[in-house]
Amino acid sequence: PSGATFTADELVLAGIELEIAFRVEQPLPPPEAPDFIDRLRRAVVAVPAIEVVDTRLAFHATCDDLTKLADNQFNAGLVVGAPLTDWQELNLTDPDHTFHASETIISAGAGKVPGGSAFASLAAFAGIVGDHCGGLRPGQYVTTGALSGLHWIDKGRHVSGRIDGLGPVEVVIDG
Repeated sequence: PSGATFTADELVLAGIELEIAFRVEQPLPPPEAPDFIDRLRRAVVAVPAIEVVDTRLAFHATCDDLTKLADNQFNAGLVVGAPLTDWQELNLTDPDHTFHASETIISAGAGKVPGGSAFASLAAFAGIVGDHCGGLRPGQYVTTGALSGLHWIDKGRHVSGRIDGLGPVEVVIDG
């Protein structure tokens, strides 16, 4: 939850991304249901999130982009703000946001959600997953891509983000 702390020993590098995420609250409808989208909207809550990114690579600074992409499938954690049940009217395409690492502004203003709409990305993912391996289940989170892009920061920072309508989220990356 928001306010979490990562110790310096827990991370090799410290990367941060501000994202819109959804938490599954109830079993999802089957993708082939004619009212899939409406039922999906009622089955999830929206949350602001900070993805904390790390590396497993000893040579991260000099490796090629595809190796970095594969490595970033392993991230350190997801820090989530308070859930919002009444999110359906929010701008989930290019919401205003602020993102700070201590006093440094990482990103601010209208942020473009990768793929367009955060909810459309969730719906597409839920449709593809369906019931494969049990499907998405209550309590699980789905992130929809960084509003801010990935930013590598020095340890010893208090990271805070706010997404209009969703609210704040923060994490401490100890030095």
